[in-house]
Amino acid sequence: MRSKWFVTSSLANLPENCDLESREPAGELTAEIVKIALSKGLILVTAGSARNVIRILVPLTVSTEIIDEGMSILETSISEAVSQAS
Repeated sequence: MRSKWFVTSSLANLPENCDLESREPAGELTAEIVKIALSKGLILVTAGSARNVIRILVPLTVSTEIIDEGMSILETSISEAVSQAS
């Protein structure tokens, strides 16, 4: 089954969530991704006028292992939120 949601990355490397059919910003989906990520220990910030942009704020001194762990949580959170929304 093909998802009706897509996640893209802007020039500033900020993931933007949109409905694939209507091309409308998916602020509710973004909020769900952030909520799921927080429950897994990853703090994310939403941005943009439609709140459909996820900002990832990483300290300059962070280790590669921590970045990998955070990206894994983000990937899992996106998958879970999209499957719940579909």
